[in-house]
Amino acid sequence: MKILIIHKGSLGDFILSLPAIISLKYFFSSHPIYFETKESHLFWCKKLSLHPATLQQKQGIFKLFSMSSWPDELKNTLIFWFKIQKNPSLEPNSSNITYFYLTSKQNLPVRTYLQQQFIQLNIPWLTNWENFLNLTKKNNPKYLLIFPGSGHPAKNWPLQNFYHIAKKFQSRVSLRFVLGPAEHRLKILNFSWIQLETIPELISILQQTFLVLGNDSGPMHLASLLKIPGIVLFGPTNHQIWQPEHLHLIKSPCACAPCSNNAQINCANPKCMSEISIEKVEKTLHQLLQCHHK
Repeated sequence: MKILIIHKGSLGDFILSLPAIISLKYFFSSHPIYFETKESHLFWCKKLSLHPATLQQKQGIFKLFSMSSWPDELKNTLIFWFKIQKNPSLEPNSSNITYFYLTSKQNLPVRTYLQQQFIQLNIPWLTNWENFLNLTKKNNPKYLLIFPGSGHPAKNWPLQNFYHIAKKFQSRVSLRFVLGPAEHRLKILNFSWIQLETIPELISILQQTFLVLGNDSGPMHLASLLKIPGIVLFGPTNHQIWQPEHLHLIKSPCACAPCSNNAQINCANPKCMSEISIEKVEKTLHQLLQCHHK
């Protein structure tokens, strides 16, 4: 029997799902395990010693949506499919497929909800899952990193607010703005900045970092995975579901926030992020810096 894990979510979704993916790897360790994911996530495939999905398997997944019978390309294969939310009209129905959902009606944290689903299936949930990743920070980290972007413009604190914070702290710390593929058109003026394209590049700079500041985004979840302290800013997305561990939360005071539980943002007039106080972020960052220097 072959095991095929499918996860095509964003970086943050993927990192939140890592305990479940690693638990599946451990539970089915006597079976060959294949992984279908975004090309940018293949780093994790190698990290966890999983086989990338074959072309034949990818063809079989495609056929699931158009065939009434199980595709020959997926013969003797069990599929474990991670999805943001349940949507039966868009989900192939088969006893060979088990779906894991990241969001619940109760707005549970992603990992809590995934663990509940594992318990229901009698699949052990590994508490030591992080040991399989072998990710560590370097001694004497030197950077305070600012992540001004995210996967959606409505999730972004105004850039001028990040500039204000950077100006306040640049004389005290070695400060860098970090831009990813989604911010390739963004220009950072008068401050040091780094453009990164891959997860290994991002991990490398985070391993040299003692503090982070940013929006609800994949890099902040990766910082959380490395247990780097910092501040994460939330507006339209639900912090109860998506908040990275180990990071201090500052959420928008807007009455309409959050307006999205499933990461889909349809607000016609997004203003919640601009309502987050510069003074509150500055005060909290100052407190975290004091803790770091103790």
